[in-house]
Amino acid sequence: MAYYSIFPEKDTTLYSHPSRIGLNTGHDEILEVVKEKGTSDARYYPSRILIKFKTAEVQDILTNKITTAVWSSSLELFSTEHKNLTTTLNIEAYPLSQSFNEGTGRFTNIPTGSDGASWLYKDDDSYRTLWVSGSNTGEDLTFGSSSFNINELPTGSQMELTINGVDFIPVISASLFDNSTSENYVEISSSIDIFGANLSEAINLSSSLTLVSSSYIPSSNTLILSGSNTGSLYNIMVTTSSVSGNNQKVFSSSLAGFSLQGGTSTTTSLFNDGTTGSINSSFITAGGGNWYTGSGFVSHQQFLNADNLDAKFDVTLAVQKHSASLFNSATYPTGIENHGFIIKQPESIETNTSSSFGEMKYFSMDSHTIYPPKLTFKWDDSSYSTGGGTILNSRDIFLSLYNKKS
Repeated sequence: MAYYSIFPEKDTTLYSHPSRIGLNTGHDEILEVVKEKGTSDARYYPSRILIKFKTAEVQDILTNKITTAVWSSSLELFSTEHKNLTTTLNIEAYPLSQSFNEGTGRFTNIPTGSDGASWLYKDDDSYRTLWVSGSNTGEDLTFGSSSFNINELPTGSQMELTINGVDFIPVISASLFDNSTSENYVEISSSIDIFGANLSEAINLSSSLTLVSSSYIPSSNTLILSGSNTGSLYNIMVTTSSVSGNNQKVFSSSLAGFSLQGGTSTTTSLFNDGTTGSINSSFITAGGGNWYTGSGFVSHQQFLNADNLDAKFDVTLAVQKHSASLFNSATYPTGIENHGFIIKQPESIETNTSSSFGEMKYFSMDSHTIYPPKLTFKWDDSSYSTGGGTILNSRDIFLSLYNKKS
């Protein structure tokens, strides 16, 4: 059996913790799947790992190394210090559907501004390209000064509006919640006009939106957002997201044909077919990557008490889809472009913000050890001949290992 391993081109951890949603950790020695307790609340916020291997190296292995049509591949991470783990742990790996910048940040960076991927952004704090939000739906609008309509009252916090990474979440009574720098609770009240005025006021009062201003026009149910131009980029990014199954058409805009109704569009879809992203929780800021879902795209691993905690995901089907895209220009679902992998907890665990499962830590490509993550290919390279004489019975068989070293 032949084995051939390659090592990552880039990797990083994304943190949804309110104090670290803009943090990049591209040069940390550790990758971790963890749920951190909030600094100003009792909620637990999940992290996710992004990792990518060079397409050229994968191509070289498939072209020049593997000698058979049958092969397998596994994504392996080697454990370091784990803490306070529950007796049963589940993690998942999916192929990413969008690229990311690794960056040079570290967990201990103060301030947390970054030049690479974070929970909020797939690139950095300068370009601020948000991960598409909404676990089943998502849409982005970018503009410098524009407006959109509020079509109806939200029924609850199933719908949220995100501006430059700051969430504005409709609630029955805003007084029941504590606002933070990344989450603002907006009282729905009894009419669209009052809700629109409350939303506009919350936007203007947000200390995190210093370059954004808002006004509301009751006669047309129109919310106007204005922002200054920074070079060739406008500083406002608007996103909507909704919990799966919520189809309220709360927000809409005629800009570029977009219709902000839970994240759908009349002209385009920013989610590739068969992909998802973000998280179904009103307590956790939208973001954290985009990935392919469904049969053939996910790899699961379960750890029980006293198990070896090294992670080894069978990603053969995903790599075969990368190969189909690379060699045959195949498109989804047969082929997908290689953007790497995301490693995360199941959604039911991530969205349970009332408890933690401990800390699972793995060596990164920057660990300065012999244990970086690796993508391993395996195939049968044995050969044999069926020629020669016929063995009549077992007494004719003599096995010897010549020149065997002690």
